[in-house]
Amino acid sequence: MPPRDARSLSNEGTTDPAQAWILHTQIAEAIEASADYEVVICDRFDGKHAVSPGFQQEIDGIIDDLIVAFGVTVHHLDPDDRAGWTTRAVLLVGLPLHPPQIGLFPATRGGRFCVSAAALAAAIAAASTTCVGR
Repeated sequence: MPPRDARSLSNEGTTDPAQAWILHTQIAEAIEASADYEVVICDRFDGKHAVSPGFQQEIDGIIDDLIVAFGVTVHHLDPDDRAGWTTRAVLLVGLPLHPPQIGLFPATRGGRFCVSAAALAAAIAAASTTCVGR
């Protein structure tokens, strides 16, 4: 009987059916989490890693082959600039670094609000024509 917690397993040295069970259990957990969260980030490594350099190189080779086969564009992040990774990733996908913000107040001049005469007249007209009837 397979273990109940797929996060505690490593794929190294397992059978194909065991690897399939691990993968499908993790997918099921991600689907379940998506019912409660808008975004679900899946870490297939779960804090575990293969210690065999041969196994690591084999997996890296498979991933490299899949990247080429599917035509995936890869953007490499500078390992010496971890602090800049988020900024680089945001720019690479074409998002603004800061969310657009709508001004809550009109422009100010000398600490006073500046409102055009036309805007002021329109506000007064709107206020003076508001009626409450029976």
